[in-house]
Amino acid sequence: MEAARRLVAFAPGSSSRYTLAKNLILADRFEEAEGLLEPFVGETASPRDRRDALMLHASAIAHQGRRREAIDILGAWERIPGAVEQWTGWWVPFNRWILQIDERKPEPALREAEAIRKKSGRGTHALYLGLPLLGDDRGAAEAATSVRPWDRDLHEAIATCRRGDLDGAVAKLQAIVPKATLGQALALRWLAYAAFDARQDAVAMSATETYERLPEIYDMWRPWGLGRLLYKKALAQERQGDRAGATATVERMLAMWKRADPDLPLLAETRALCRKLGCKAPVTSRSP
Repeated sequence: MEAARRLVAFAPGSSSRYTLAKNLILADRFEEAEGLLEPFVGETASPRDRRDALMLHASAIAHQGRRREAIDILGAWERIPGAVEQWTGWWVPFNRWILQIDERKPEPALREAEAIRKKSGRGTHALYLGLPLLGDDRGAAEAATSVRPWDRDLHEAIATCRRGDLDGAVAKLQAIVPKATLGQALALRWLAYAAFDARQDAVAMSATETYERLPEIYDMWRPWGLGRLLYKKALAQERQGDRAGATATVERMLAMWKRADPDLPLLAETRALCRKLGCKAPVTSRSP
């Protein structure tokens, strides 16, 4: 963080600010990152700056649980000159889709996935990561037919988890993490999910801590999944009798989401857990 601040002081351009914003996001200082990037995303900024800041700005906002705003930001990418060539035709729509994944109401995201399939061609293989969360295991299997070997291994581990073999999924994912250099964050997140559900809490805690340290914040999987991981972590801490740890985790999550979309189901669940633990919820700027 301090090195990034010195870089901004020495060379106060967009590149140095992007570096600092990335570090701010990794430190849960999302509003600071958002403010730092705002001059580079408005209509008066250059097309190059807007293209370069697009995903990082959306990430800073999505990390705060402000999903609708982040979706709208990503929806404007086609209007930025040169953006389609930089991001390819499927990457930004795919990331908008991630933010629309809702396990309780899967239909809108399933329709969006079908639209991506029809429009995007080669990018549709990545849908295998989200379709299981929407209950579309067949679609995930079809999407995974054209992926790389470690992707296929990850798909099989996810499918194993979906079949209810949580311990088997954990074992598969533990074997994948060292090999999936390009997808380590994805494998770690699924490992933590499966391990928490399998009550392998030590494995899950370690995977979560490693996942958070990875600097892979240029897609929407981290802001989509971090809140879910923290909620599962808090439940595990409570289960282990660590009420102080659970309280700290819940308070951290609610601080992140103090400006979140008020109808996020996970937000309501986290507030309920906060009340149960007797923790201190931050003052929100949006009505619950």
